[in-house]
Amino acid sequence: MDLAIRNEEKRLEDWENKKNKLEQEILLEKQLTVSAPKVLGAAAVLPMHAIKPDVEIPGVAGMARDDEIEQVGMDVTMAYENENGWTPEDVSSENVGFDIRSTKYSEDGTFEDIRYIEVKGRAQDGAIRLSANEWKKAKRFQDKYWLYVVTFAGTDTPKLRRYQNHATTFIQEEDIYATGYIIPKDSLSKVNE
Repeated sequence: MDLAIRNEEKRLEDWENKKNKLEQEILLEKQLTVSAPKVLGAAAVLPMHAIKPDVEIPGVAGMARDDEIEQVGMDVTMAYENENGWTPEDVSSENVGFDIRSTKYSEDGTFEDIRYIEVKGRAQDGAIRLSANEWKKAKRFQDKYWLYVVTFAGTDTPKLRRYQNHATTFIQEEDIYATGYIIPKDSLSKVNE
């Protein structure tokens, strides 16, 4: 019985020490020093429609969703995949981090390979924006993940650029800005297919 009492007394002493220490911390937190505020930075938050399309601002780039342009991007991508022996499937409505799942089968019908393709369409030329989900999928699927950028989709001659495993191709904070994931036009032009 003495052992049980000593253990309980020790636990009570530990709790008292913790309580005293916490009370001291609370007293210190009540004592604030007055000083001038220190400005760490400033930011302007603008809605996407307030940015002019011809103004290149890293992280914004005047982008606005255009369903017709996106559809041209999807059509160009699907045609490319079909022409090159792949079987593309539009999964863009499923919000899985890519727009097209494209598979390839050998002549005897056995499975060969798969591509997870994110499609970005631009009416002219310029930066693109990747969502956090798209970026995570690129890191997960690595060489199986492709970024297809269709520029000049608002013209009669759209141009397709393909990037395999862009999570390792582009460098964050150098090619990619952390306001989502923006890959500027100049960075897209530097990288070959």
